[in-house]
Formats: sequence, C-alpha cells, structure tokens
Amino acid sequence: MNKQLRKQYRSTAYTTIIMFMIFGFLNYFGYLDLITSKLDIIIKNRPIIKLYFPVFILTTFIFPLILGYIYRSNNSWRIAMNSYIVNLFSQIISEFILVILLSKSMGVLIGFYFSSSRIYQLTNMISSPIKDRRLNSYLTFLLFMWSINLIQIVINRFIPYVYLK
Repeated sequence: MNKQLRKQYRSTAYTTIIMFMIFGFLNYFGYLDLITSKLDIIIKNRPIIKLYFPVFILTTFIFPLILGYIYRSNNSWRIAMNSYIVNLFSQIISEFILVILLSKSMGVLIGFYFSSSRIYQLTNMISSPIKDRRLNSYLTFLLFMWSINLIQIVINRFIPYVYLK
C-alpha cells in the first residue's frame, strides 16, 4: 500500500476516534442536550427537500465508488478516490452510530464536521501536483458539492438554531 494512502487512512482513523471521544464526552456531561434538543425541533419543522439526499448520495458516494473502480489502475485516481472514500465511510459510520446512540440531530453536527474535513481534504488534493485533468475536474466538482452541503447545513440548521427560542 502506498505510503501517502496509509498516512491518509491513519489520519482519518485518528480524527474519527478523537471526534467520537469529544462528542461522547460532551454528551456524557450533558453539554449537548440543549443543542440536540433545539436541532431536533429544527429538523422536524424544517425538513430538507426529498430530492437533496438521493442526488447528493449519487454524486458524492456512488460516482466516486464507480470512478474509483473504473480508474483503479491509475495511481492518482486510486489514491484520491480511496482516501476520499475512507473519509466518507468514516462519516457514514460515525453518523449511523451517533444518531442511533444519541439523537437524530447528531447527524447535523457530524455532517458539519466531516463536510468541513472533506472540503479541506479535497482542497489539498486539488492543490497537489496532479497531472490528470479529469481527476482534478472531478475533485473540483466534489469540492463544489461538499461546499453546497456545508452551506445547506448552515442555512437550514445553524441559522435557525440561533433564532430558535
């Protein structure tokens, strides 16, 4: 396995474990109770349009899996897609576990954390010396999609949170 890829896997594992510890600590001592209760109300009163998640899953999950498989012999594509998919699976697993254990609103907090992390990851990948223009274009598209997701979280969840009494 490539050194760069192993480093990415370790980094993702460490940040996921740290994130679990932070959210576990905050939840255990009750620091998340007010936040999650308010976010639960917002989620119930302001649902996301139904088409959003299927389109988002197709473009940011299914397509990377397919492209990673198609271009698996290309080292640049394999490294980029594998590190992206590892980060994505960490998010899916984290959201699944914390939403079940704590509350539905944990998905908002985890989504914000991992969307920010993924934007940082994609920005680094795009700014690295990648020679493949198709890969750079696709990574730019993913950066755009995750930026939209982050903006959506802020507009639909965090701004209403500030104004909810």
